[in-house]
Amino acid sequence: MDQLFVKRHYLDTLLWLFVWSYSFAVIVIGFAPPVQRRFFDEFQEPASIALVIHVWSFAAWMCLLGFQAYAAAAKRLAWHRQVGIVMLPLAAVMIWSGLTSEIQFQQRSLDSGRDNSAFFAVPITYLLTFAVLVWLAWRHRPNPPAHKRLMLLATAAILGGAHMRIWGDVWPENWFEESFLSRLLFFFGGTIIVVALGMIYDFLTRRRLNSVYVIGTPCLLAAYVLAITLHDSPSWSEWARPLLGG
Repeated sequence: MDQLFVKRHYLDTLLWLFVWSYSFAVIVIGFAPPVQRRFFDEFQEPASIALVIHVWSFAAWMCLLGFQAYAAAAKRLAWHRQVGIVMLPLAAVMIWSGLTSEIQFQQRSLDSGRDNSAFFAVPITYLLTFAVLVWLAWRHRPNPPAHKRLMLLATAAILGGAHMRIWGDVWPENWFEESFLSRLLFFFGGTIIVVALGMIYDFLTRRRLNSVYVIGTPCLLAAYVLAITLHDSPSWSEWARPLLGG
Protein backbone atom coordinates (compact mmCIF):
# COMPACT_ATOMS: atom_id res chain seq x y z
CA MET A 1 0.00 0.00 0.00
CA ASP A 2 0.95 3.68 -0.28
CA GLN A 3 3.46 4.36 2.52
CA LEU A 4 4.23 7.91 1.29
CA PHE A 5 0.66 9.17 1.53
CA VAL A 6 0.18 12.03 4.00
CA LYS A 7 -1.19 10.32 7.11
CA ARG A 8 -3.44 13.01 8.45
CA HIS A 9 -5.15 16.21 7.36
CA TYR A 10 -6.92 18.54 9.74
CA LEU A 11 -10.22 17.94 7.90
CA ASP A 12 -10.06 14.14 8.22
CA THR A 13 -12.23 14.15 11.34
CA LEU A 14 -14.94 16.06 9.47
CA LEU A 15 -14.79 13.54 6.63
CA TRP A 16 -15.36 10.60 8.97
CA LEU A 17 -18.10 12.43 10.81
CA PHE A 18 -19.84 13.01 7.49
CA VAL A 19 -19.34 9.41 6.30
CA TRP A 20 -20.69 8.00 9.56
CA SER A 21 -23.65 10.41 9.67
CA TYR A 22 -24.50 9.77 6.03
CA SER A 23 -24.23 5.99 6.45
CA PHE A 24 -26.38 6.03 9.58
CA ALA A 25 -29.04 8.19 7.90
CA VAL A 26 -29.15 5.96 4.81
CA ILE A 27 -29.51 2.82 6.93
CA VAL A 28 -32.33 4.31 9.03
CA ILE A 29 -34.22 5.65 6.00
CA GLY A 30 -33.72 2.49 3.95
CA PHE A 31 -34.26 -0.22 6.56
CA ALA A 32 -36.58 1.30 9.17
CA PRO A 33 -39.78 0.48 7.19
CA PRO A 34 -38.97 -3.23 6.57
CA VAL A 35 -37.69 -3.67 10.12
CA GLN A 36 -40.91 -2.12 11.42
CA ARG A 37 -43.00 -4.52 9.33
CA ARG A 38 -41.03 -7.68 10.10
CA PHE A 39 -40.46 -7.04 13.81
CA PHE A 40 -43.65 -5.29 14.92
CA ASP A 41 -46.41 -5.99 12.36
CA GLU A 42 -48.47 -8.99 13.48
CA PHE A 43 -49.63 -9.57 9.91
CA GLN A 44 -46.07 -10.14 8.69
CA GLU A 45 -44.12 -13.36 9.11
CA PRO A 46 -41.96 -12.97 12.26
CA ALA A 47 -38.30 -12.23 11.73
CA SER A 48 -36.01 -15.26 11.86
CA ILE A 49 -33.21 -15.57 14.41
CA ALA A 50 -30.66 -14.98 11.63
CA LEU A 51 -32.43 -11.77 10.59
CA VAL A 52 -32.60 -10.51 14.17
CA ILE A 53 -28.87 -11.17 14.59
CA HIS A 54 -28.14 -9.46 11.27
CA VAL A 55 -30.07 -6.31 12.20
CA TRP A 56 -28.44 -5.97 15.59
CA SER A 57 -24.94 -6.85 14.38
CA PHE A 58 -25.30 -4.29 11.59
CA ALA A 59 -26.40 -1.66 14.13
CA ALA A 60 -23.50 -2.60 16.41
CA TRP A 61 -21.06 -2.22 13.50
CA MET A 62 -22.24 1.32 12.82
CA CYS A 63 -22.03 2.27 16.51
CA LEU A 64 -18.54 0.84 16.89
CA LEU A 65 -17.42 2.48 13.65
CA GLY A 66 -18.54 5.85 15.02
CA PHE A 67 -16.73 5.19 18.30
CA GLN A 68 -13.57 4.22 16.44
CA ALA A 69 -13.66 7.48 14.49
CA TYR A 70 -14.06 9.38 17.77
CA ALA A 71 -11.22 7.45 19.43
CA ALA A 72 -8.87 8.17 16.52
CA ALA A 73 -9.77 11.88 16.51
CA ALA A 74 -9.26 12.05 20.30
CA LYS A 75 -5.93 10.21 19.94
CA ARG A 76 -7.21 7.35 22.10
CA LEU A 77 -5.40 4.81 19.97
CA ALA A 78 -5.62 2.04 22.56
CA TRP A 79 -9.41 2.35 22.53
CA HIS A 80 -9.37 2.37 18.73
CA ARG A 81 -7.35 -0.86 18.60
CA GLN A 82 -9.46 -2.61 21.25
CA VAL A 83 -12.69 -1.79 19.42
CA GLY A 84 -11.11 -3.01 16.19
CA ILE A 85 -10.48 -6.42 17.77
CA VAL A 86 -14.21 -6.64 18.56
CA MET A 87 -15.24 -5.53 15.07
CA LEU A 88 -13.42 -8.36 13.29
CA PRO A 89 -15.57 -11.21 14.70
CA LEU A 90 -18.59 -8.91 14.47
CA ALA A 91 -17.99 -8.65 10.72
CA ALA A 92 -18.02 -12.46 10.51
CA VAL A 93 -21.38 -12.52 12.34
CA MET A 94 -22.76 -9.91 9.93
CA ILE A 95 -21.68 -11.95 6.91
CA TRP A 96 -23.09 -15.23 8.26
CA SER A 97 -26.40 -13.70 9.37
CA GLY A 98 -26.77 -11.67 6.17
CA LEU A 99 -26.16 -14.71 3.94
CA THR A 100 -28.45 -16.92 6.03
CA SER A 101 -31.24 -14.32 6.01
CA GLU A 102 -31.00 -13.92 2.25
CA ILE A 103 -31.10 -17.68 1.67
CA GLN A 104 -34.18 -17.94 3.90
CA PHE A 105 -35.84 -15.11 1.94
CA GLN A 106 -35.06 -16.82 -1.36
CA GLN A 107 -36.42 -20.13 -0.09
CA ARG A 108 -39.68 -18.48 1.03
CA SER A 109 -39.99 -16.85 -2.38
CA LEU A 110 -39.51 -20.15 -4.19
CA ASP A 111 -41.99 -21.88 -1.88
CA SER A 112 -44.59 -19.22 -2.71
CA GLY A 113 -44.01 -19.52 -6.47
CA ARG A 114 -41.86 -16.41 -6.90
CA ASP A 115 -38.40 -16.87 -8.40
CA ASN A 116 -35.96 -14.18 -7.20
CA SER A 117 -32.89 -16.36 -7.62
CA ALA A 118 -31.33 -13.98 -10.15
CA PHE A 119 -31.15 -11.31 -7.43
CA PHE A 120 -29.11 -13.65 -5.22
CA ALA A 121 -25.99 -12.45 -7.06
CA VAL A 122 -26.41 -8.96 -5.59
CA PRO A 123 -26.40 -9.63 -1.81
CA ILE A 124 -23.62 -12.18 -2.26
CA THR A 125 -21.55 -9.41 -3.85
CA TYR A 126 -22.36 -7.04 -0.98
CA LEU A 127 -21.17 -9.60 1.56
CA LEU A 128 -18.11 -10.87 -0.30
CA THR A 129 -16.72 -7.42 -1.03
CA PHE A 130 -17.35 -6.42 2.60
CA ALA A 131 -15.52 -9.53 3.83
CA VAL A 132 -12.49 -8.95 1.61
CA LEU A 133 -12.25 -5.25 2.47
CA VAL A 134 -12.54 -5.83 6.24
CA TRP A 135 -9.80 -8.46 6.03
CA LEU A 136 -7.57 -6.09 4.06
CA ALA A 137 -8.27 -3.27 6.53
CA TRP A 138 -7.22 -5.57 9.38
CA ARG A 139 -4.01 -6.54 7.59
CA HIS A 140 -3.06 -2.94 6.90
CA ARG A 141 -3.54 -1.60 10.42
CA PRO A 142 0.12 -0.44 10.55
CA ASN A 143 -0.61 1.85 7.58
CA PRO A 144 -3.27 4.30 8.92
CA PRO A 145 -4.14 6.01 5.59
CA ALA A 146 -4.70 2.66 3.86
CA HIS A 147 -6.53 1.22 6.87
CA LYS A 148 -8.97 4.14 7.07
CA ARG A 149 -9.77 4.06 3.37
CA LEU A 150 -10.27 0.31 3.36
CA MET A 151 -12.72 0.74 6.24
CA LEU A 152 -14.51 3.42 4.22
CA LEU A 153 -14.76 1.06 1.24
CA ALA A 154 -15.97 -1.79 3.47
CA THR A 155 -18.69 0.34 5.04
CA ALA A 156 -19.72 1.69 1.64
CA ALA A 157 -19.99 -1.87 0.31
CA ILE A 158 -22.71 -2.82 2.82
CA LEU A 159 -24.74 0.35 2.19
CA GLY A 160 -25.92 -0.97 -1.16
CA GLY A 161 -29.06 -2.61 0.21
CA ALA A 162 -30.18 0.51 2.08
CA HIS A 163 -29.59 2.71 -0.96
CA MET A 164 -31.49 0.25 -3.14
CA ARG A 165 -34.57 0.49 -0.91
CA ILE A 166 -34.41 4.29 -1.04
CA TRP A 167 -34.05 4.30 -4.83
CA GLY A 168 -37.08 1.99 -5.06
CA ASP A 169 -39.22 4.51 -3.17
CA VAL A 170 -38.05 7.49 -5.23
CA TRP A 171 -37.79 6.30 -8.81
CA PRO A 172 -40.55 4.85 -11.02
CA GLU A 173 -41.31 1.18 -10.48
CA ASN A 174 -38.92 -1.23 -12.19
CA TRP A 175 -36.93 1.59 -13.80
CA PHE A 176 -33.75 -0.41 -13.15
CA GLU A 177 -34.89 -3.03 -15.67
CA GLU A 178 -34.32 -0.63 -18.57
CA SER A 179 -30.62 -1.32 -19.10
CA PHE A 180 -27.46 -2.90 -17.72
CA LEU A 181 -26.28 0.52 -16.51
CA SER A 182 -29.54 1.28 -14.71
CA ARG A 183 -29.29 -2.05 -12.84
CA LEU A 184 -25.68 -1.32 -11.94
CA LEU A 185 -26.67 2.07 -10.50
CA PHE A 186 -29.77 0.73 -8.75
CA PHE A 187 -27.96 -2.08 -6.93
CA PHE A 188 -24.54 -0.50 -6.37
CA GLY A 189 -24.92 3.23 -7.03
CA GLY A 190 -25.02 4.11 -3.33
CA THR A 191 -21.67 2.46 -2.71
CA ILE A 192 -20.21 4.19 -5.75
CA ILE A 193 -21.36 7.57 -4.39
CA VAL A 194 -19.62 7.05 -1.04
CA VAL A 195 -16.40 5.84 -2.68
CA ALA A 196 -16.46 8.79 -5.10
CA LEU A 197 -16.78 11.21 -2.16
CA GLY A 198 -13.73 9.63 -0.54
CA MET A 199 -11.75 9.96 -3.76
CA ILE A 200 -12.79 13.59 -4.23
CA TYR A 201 -11.73 14.30 -0.64
CA ASP A 202 -8.26 12.87 -1.31
CA PHE A 203 -7.87 15.04 -4.40
CA LEU A 204 -8.90 18.16 -2.48
CA THR A 205 -6.68 17.54 0.57
CA ARG A 206 -3.71 15.57 -0.84
CA ARG A 207 -3.83 16.38 -4.57
CA ARG A 208 -3.56 12.66 -5.28
CA LEU A 209 -5.36 9.38 -4.68
CA ASN A 210 -4.31 6.87 -2.11
CA SER A 211 -3.37 3.54 -3.67
CA VAL A 212 -6.37 1.95 -1.90
CA TYR A 213 -8.62 3.88 -4.27
CA VAL A 214 -6.33 3.37 -7.27
CA ILE A 215 -6.44 -0.42 -6.83
CA GLY A 216 -9.67 -0.95 -4.91
CA THR A 217 -12.12 1.11 -6.94
CA PRO A 218 -11.56 -0.70 -10.27
CA CYS A 219 -11.77 -4.04 -8.41
CA LEU A 220 -15.08 -3.02 -6.82
CA LEU A 221 -16.47 -1.90 -10.18
CA ALA A 222 -15.36 -5.18 -11.77
CA ALA A 223 -17.13 -7.12 -9.00
CA TYR A 224 -20.30 -5.08 -9.55
CA VAL A 225 -20.23 -5.58 -13.31
CA LEU A 226 -19.80 -9.32 -12.72
CA ALA A 227 -22.75 -9.31 -10.31
CA ILE A 228 -25.06 -7.65 -12.86
CA THR A 229 -23.81 -10.01 -15.56
CA LEU A 230 -24.72 -12.98 -13.34
CA HIS A 231 -28.05 -11.36 -12.44
CA ASP A 232 -28.92 -11.13 -16.14
CA SER A 233 -27.72 -14.65 -16.98
CA PRO A 234 -30.28 -17.50 -17.12
CA SER A 235 -27.45 -19.90 -16.28
CA TRP A 236 -26.99 -18.19 -12.90
CA SER A 237 -30.62 -18.73 -11.92
CA GLU A 238 -30.46 -22.35 -13.02
CA TRP A 239 -27.43 -22.84 -10.78
CA ALA A 240 -28.79 -20.82 -7.84
CA ARG A 241 -32.21 -22.44 -7.59
CA PRO A 242 -30.92 -25.91 -6.54
CA LEU A 243 -28.53 -24.23 -4.11
CA LEU A 244 -31.46 -22.41 -2.53
CA GLY A 245 -33.54 -25.56 -2.33
CA GLY A 246 -35.90 -24.78 -5.20
